[in-house]
Amino acid sequence: RELSVGGGATLVVAEAPAALGIGGKLWDAALSLLAHVGAAGGRADERVKGKAVLELGSGIGAVGLGARVHGASNVTVTDVEEVVPLLEANVKLNGLDCVEALALDWSRPLPAAIAANPPDLILASDVVYDPDIHAPLLDTLDALLNRHLVPVCLLAHRHRNPHDAEFFDALEKRFYVE
Repeated sequence: RELSVGGGATLVVAEAPAALGIGGKLWDAALSLLAHVGAAGGRADERVKGKAVLELGSGIGAVGLGARVHGASNVTVTDVEEVVPLLEANVKLNGLDCVEALALDWSRPLPAAIAANPPDLILASDVVYDPDIHAPLLDTLDALLNRHLVPVCLLAHRHRNPHDAEFFDALEKRFYVE
């Protein structure tokens, strides 16, 4: 699938929803965050350009790959172990350097590669879909934003579950939210 990422740039991404379920497809909020990241000359562009970026729950990796296309110095795309081969394939499809795909289970401590090199910016889209992962996601954000002093996380969300509000209430109790 070919995606316009702004500024005349495109990405080619493979999807595998039959094999990987929700992690193997492109979701609406990812497209919104991708457009925001690609807003040439905009505030998001300034936040991405020259930054080390970490994408949480990357799925097919479109947002993280788009950040690299728009000038991020390096990008780490993450998801559960079974999704990492798809992420690696999408990095290869686009011939992007300085992009690494890593497994990141939110219920476990940060991998050493991430903890040792905290990013400047965290990107996440469509990650608040299941109430069972709210607490582990909040703990991962806490480990990254508070302990490693990462100043910004851009989170794109499409409301799908009545429990989404509980996540955002908890998010506002732990972090400054705009």
